[in-house]
Amino acid sequence: MTRWWLLVALAVGVSGAVLNVHIVPHTHDDVGWLKTVDQYYYGLNNSIQYAGVQYIIDNVVSALAQNPDRTFIYVETAFFARWWSEQTASTQELVQELVTSGQLEFISGGWCMNDEATAHYIAILDQMTLGHRWLLETFGVTPRIAWQIDPFGHSVNLAGLFALMGFDALFFARLDYQDYAKRHDEQNLEFIWRGTNAYTAPTTDLFTSIFHSGYGSPSGMWYESGDDPVADDPKMLSYNVDILADNFYNEMMSWSTSYKTNNLLVPFGSDFLFQNADMEYKNMEKLMTYIQANPSRYPNINIFYSTPSRYVEAVNAYQNTYGTTWSVKTDDFFPYADSAHSFWTGYFTSRPAQKGFTQSRTSILHTAHNLYTLAPWASSQVTTAMKNIKTLEAALGVGLHHDGITGTEKQHVCDDYCLRLDIGTNAAYDAISNIAGIMVANATGQTTYLSFCPLLNVSVCPATSKTTSAGNFIPVVLYNTLSWSRTEYVRFPVPSSVVQVLDSSLQSVSAQVFLTEPSDVLTDDSNKYTVVFKVTVPPMGYATYFLSSSVSTAEYTPIRTLSPEADYVVKNEYIELTFDGTSGMLKQVRNMKTQVITQVAQNFMWYKGSIGNLESSQASGAYIFRPTAQTPNIFTSTATVSIVSGSLVTEVRQTFNTFIQQTYRIYTGQPHVEVFSTVGPIEIADLDGKEVITKYTTNLDTSNKFYTDSNGMEMQERILDYRPTWDLTLEEPVAGNYYPIVSAAAIKDATTQLTVIVDRAEGTSSLSSGELEIMLHRRLLKDDSRGVDEALNENTVIRATHYLVINDTSVSARQMRRLQHIINNPFTAMFGLEANPSTFVSKYKTSFTPLRYSLPDNALIEGILPLDSGEVVFRLQNTFGLNEDSELSKTVSINLDTLFTDLVFVQLTETQITGNQALSSVKRLSWNTAATTTKSTQSPSPTSSRSILLQDRIITLNPMQLRTFRARLAN
Repeated sequence: MTRWWLLVALAVGVSGAVLNVHIVPHTHDDVGWLKTVDQYYYGLNNSIQYAGVQYIIDNVVSALAQNPDRTFIYVETAFFARWWSEQTASTQELVQELVTSGQLEFISGGWCMNDEATAHYIAILDQMTLGHRWLLETFGVTPRIAWQIDPFGHSVNLAGLFALMGFDALFFARLDYQDYAKRHDEQNLEFIWRGTNAYTAPTTDLFTSIFHSGYGSPSGMWYESGDDPVADDPKMLSYNVDILADNFYNEMMSWSTSYKTNNLLVPFGSDFLFQNADMEYKNMEKLMTYIQANPSRYPNINIFYSTPSRYVEAVNAYQNTYGTTWSVKTDDFFPYADSAHSFWTGYFTSRPAQKGFTQSRTSILHTAHNLYTLAPWASSQVTTAMKNIKTLEAALGVGLHHDGITGTEKQHVCDDYCLRLDIGTNAAYDAISNIAGIMVANATGQTTYLSFCPLLNVSVCPATSKTTSAGNFIPVVLYNTLSWSRTEYVRFPVPSSVVQVLDSSLQSVSAQVFLTEPSDVLTDDSNKYTVVFKVTVPPMGYATYFLSSSVSTAEYTPIRTLSPEADYVVKNEYIELTFDGTSGMLKQVRNMKTQVITQVAQNFMWYKGSIGNLESSQASGAYIFRPTAQTPNIFTSTATVSIVSGSLVTEVRQTFNTFIQQTYRIYTGQPHVEVFSTVGPIEIADLDGKEVITKYTTNLDTSNKFYTDSNGMEMQERILDYRPTWDLTLEEPVAGNYYPIVSAAAIKDATTQLTVIVDRAEGTSSLSSGELEIMLHRRLLKDDSRGVDEALNENTVIRATHYLVINDTSVSARQMRRLQHIINNPFTAMFGLEANPSTFVSKYKTSFTPLRYSLPDNALIEGILPLDSGEVVFRLQNTFGLNEDSELSKTVSINLDTLFTDLVFVQLTETQITGNQALSSVKRLSWNTAATTTKSTQSPSPTSSRSILLQDRIITLNPMQLRTFRARLAN
């Protein structure tokens, strides 16, 4: 038994009367916030904030080596991995010893402490896997505790993911002030959080502990921040240890009344503290020594250095001794408010350009992962591929930080995040183009040149910008990251209306060409026109098409500008939209299959951001959403409208003002509407900060309920002016009813559902029955006093894509689930040099089909992550939640032996979801709840506790289940 456990066991044996105070030294090191990640690491730009992470780790390691009783936890692997790479062999050996002894413990272990509201679950898994992989390869450790101390609200599905990572517990600090008060009074700051309703309990049950007074040190003990040090020499006139010890003892005894056991975790540290580790440890130890030497003055207290994992073990032991039970929570901790007028719901939308750029990089990363793994004969020839892929992995790992993707950083830090993502994107493009170039070259010993067009969202593509020579075409290679075959439409800018498209069989493909939206057209007219055509791309494979601007077979459709007239209708075989002839606004939607008509009006509006008033000085800012009025302002009641109507796509283009345009697109054969919005730069000439929303008003009777996704996973029911676990008092009725979405929001009645699928994180609400509003962009003129000290005065233009689905409630989920993956995984388009298509087809490989079949609609290969060891982390998922769909919310089976065309699994071991530990070796603690006792069972799968035998490769997936394997693939 270790020394620390003897201390706890001694106290537990005395009827729980002695309070065990677990002092947990820590630092919270943002990987970007007020300074960039580099500035924080090196200690640069200290005029903004005095912080240097390299010195923190240097001094902590030195301090731990001086006293074996000292402990320290570290969270942000991005920083520690950088520091580790700079150390000598002797320092690395010392750190290894500290980790082995348990003095230094890695908590959470992700590349960053990711946000929980605006991060997609796939990106979260990527960044957690990156950190866990580094810790396992470097130290052989697997973290057991989630430490989400600073994110601004907490997600129920992320709690479930933490449980599936093998974690025993979660610690955090931020929750609504009303919720905290109730939990504090009811001794309910610790509980069991059930992370999803799709898994059988207790698979995703997670012991959760909320700090009593934030994640910083107790009052009076912020030594590096100016609090008095401990003077313990009685001969000195400044002797103060007795007073400080009295204060500390009384505070600990007070805190302990909010918890059920005789264990109390006390965070000791805060943002970028322990740069002077000796100061921190020395003062704490003087206090501890004095208290321990005076038991009559400080009875029934036992103080020692600890870690969260030690604390959780002690709490679990107390539970097992005294039969303690815990309440069960099944909803999330959104929205978060720290006072009556301060709802942290603005960051759901802040910096939408950064949010969109970050979320869209995941698809590029997965393209690189897939090609590297599925075409080993090609990737093995590209020596720089793995290094380049890791560049984007690391950039995304940093970008998911809770002051990154949230948009709550200073402007120069936002610029740095985006620069890193751009560098990572270009590095990944290099890996993709080189691997794909070898694949296309088809063993000719050459590499086919392939380029990219990263600015297609603004209709710019150098590869298609010149007129092709007679008889020549531009090869367009389209890669599909998803494990479903996809037939969809693509669009590219071209210089001429003279366009022809061929497939790889050299057959002509129907195409439609029309004028590009005027605001996008370059001065040289190289993108004056846009061509649209339909493609089919195999699952996780590629297909090739050929594009010519010297021969014309495409349908040219002119643009017609509408003046006030009768209502006008656009439709395909699935959906019909009616626009008001006078206002130009959407008016009605008809389901062409059921003939059900839904009244749907849509418009853009804005809330004026508060700069403070007599009720409260709270302003609307990067974190806080606080409008001056409950009713949004309408920009305009009419829109200028033009229409493009053709056999493949019909577009209704609306202009609302100088900085808001919108296009509705209906494609033939597709049952959803694509809504493409351009917003910005938001005008502030009137000196009003503006928060821009799109609002749908329908005739649906939604009973004040609406639905939002949780990190792209399960949908959560929201009820206006209501929280499931306490009686809510609201003084900010708009901001207090806003929730985050990463994938979708919906309203519905008994028969019809309106769903909006989004391409980035945004804030949403339904403030009246039948309404749904989504915030698209924000520009504010005053800081909200949460530390950034900078107004969110961002003059960016965003291009946001939404998919609008209005359908029978019973089938809406099947459209939503597929579309949420499609919107985040557009085809990766690569462009070859101008060539004769017949020659190209005869010489090169124009298609790649790595899967023998397309996976069922409710199953997805969520990721194939290549490792340096030659193994891969292979992750499968059932994409449907429990009871979402009568046909698809069911168990699905995948036969891995028949999955790949050319590759076979020669080794397959099921792991927890980040791939760092065999599932058979994961042993989580058991917890007693009021209704039942949780067990340490990990999965309902019959294969969850053993390696998968070579002859037993049929993998079953229950609704929303993720299953992960470490595997080796061979030809």
